[in-house]
Amino acid sequence: MTKQNPKNSPADEDCGEFAVFDSFDALAAYLHHRYGEEALREVFTMAVADMPKETFEDTATELENRGLEKPAAILREIAESATSEIERVPDYVVNAGEGFVHSWRLRWIQNRQIKLGIFGPKIRRIIAQSQRQSQA
Repeated sequence: MTKQNPKNSPADEDCGEFAVFDSFDALAAYLHHRYGEEALREVFTMAVADMPKETFEDTATELENRGLEKPAAILREIAESATSEIERVPDYVVNAGEGFVHSWRLRWIQNRQIKLGIFGPKIRRIIAQSQRQSQA
C-alpha cells in the first residue's frame, strides 16, 4: 500500500508510489540508487532528444549539491550529447523573422544568467561602471 502524502493523495489522477518524483534530480537519484548506473544512463539517454542540455546540467548541479557526485557525473556526460535550449528556437519565433530570433536568444541568455545567479552581479558591475564614467 502506498503511503499517503500531499504528493500522492487518492484525489490525484497520478497517484502511486512514483508520484513523489516531481523533479529530475529526485528521479535520477532514485534510479541510480535502486537500479544502478546503467538504468540511469538508459532512461536519461532516451530523453536527450526531448530535453535541452541545460536541464541535464541543472539536474546534475542539484545532485552535486546533495552530495550525489556519481549520478551527477553521468548526467553531465549525457548533457554533452544534448542540444542547448538556445538552439531550440520556437517555430513561431523563427517564422516572425531574424530580429525576433535574436531578441528571443538575448532574452534566453538573460533568463539563464538569472537562474544561474550571475545576472545580478553583472548588472551591478555595468551600473557601477556607468556611474564612474558619468562622474568623470
